[in-house]
Amino acid sequence: MAKKCRTFSKEVKLEAACLFLDKGYFLRDACHFLDVGEIVLKC
Repeated sequence: MAKKCRTFSKEVKLEAACLFLDKGYFLRDACHFLDVGEIVLKC
């Protein structure tokens, strides 16, 4: 049985971008903070 992919709103991606750009988080740390995989933010 295949797993369903979670989808994320633009707001989640925007929050991650703010953590990454404004607060100096590494990409992996921002993803961990938001409980999302790195691939979500790379797309």
